[in-house]
Amino acid sequence: MILALSLVLGMGTAAFAETSNDTTGKLGHTVETSTCNEYAMLKELAKESEFSLVKLGYTKSEIVEIKDYKENYTKHLEKLDKLEDQGLTNLGYDEEQIKMIRTFKGSEAELYGLSATLSLNVVKTDFRYKETERSRGTFSYEWTWSGIPMSTSTDIVAASWNDWEIVSRSSTIKYYDMTTGSYEKSTTGTRKDPTSSGGIAGAGYTFPLRISKENLFAKNGKVSLNLISDVFSRKVFYYYAAYGHTVLSVSPSFALSGSGINVGIEFSSGVEKLSPKKGNSTPKVIS
Repeated sequence: MILALSLVLGMGTAAFAETSNDTTGKLGHTVETSTCNEYAMLKELAKESEFSLVKLGYTKSEIVEIKDYKENYTKHLEKLDKLEDQGLTNLGYDEEQIKMIRTFKGSEAELYGLSATLSLNVVKTDFRYKETERSRGTFSYEWTWSGIPMSTSTDIVAASWNDWEIVSRSSTIKYYDMTTGSYEKSTTGTRKDPTSSGGIAGAGYTFPLRISKENLFAKNGKVSLNLISDVFSRKVFYYYAAYGHTVLSVSPSFALSGSGINVGIEFSSGVEKLSPKKGNSTPKVIS
């Protein structure tokens, strides 16, 4: 079933990103988080006109599924009652949610309360500058699904920043059993380079959200980048990161947008932007 997630109130408009400014110059570990509710986003998407959805590349059958979001999500949640309590706990459902699953009637409050949620963490570690050298630091973006999402597509995580250079990079995608909630295996994502744009840089990775034949889904993952500034000075690091959820049978990609301190990313057609996060970090001066 192809279903969409979106943080936008209208298709074709920019998603609003939470902003974080780290101006203390402290050397250490800073984590910033943004979260979205899957059902709430589906409801917003379904408000769009058929004309708008067709213009963006959705087929008629996909539009029918989008418009039937409530019925589809109800069926999705009804299946959870077949799982054991421990499995539900492992998958991210708390005690109150499990009680709700056992007595699920399909009310609007239940649909919101049992919806899968996606959290995106941006982690800035040891951003530093030493006189006569380049600024350095480690930038990571991590995500976690709490609950099981409906998507079966290939998703993408990506970020852009103000033209720091990548020294090294890594990605880890962790897959969990959709019945027991137990961790099963880790893989690496598929590297996805952005469309070039002067003055900014970026990095992305794609991965299958589900591996159906093994009954697994990508509950969480992480991309980590060791960076060095392009100049021999104390350079502020400006970033923008987001999770891209694929809603069409396409290979997701992304392009860089903006410039200078106003960096951004745009996903390809059929990919919706989730939990965007933007901010900056000022390197600590060290001796």
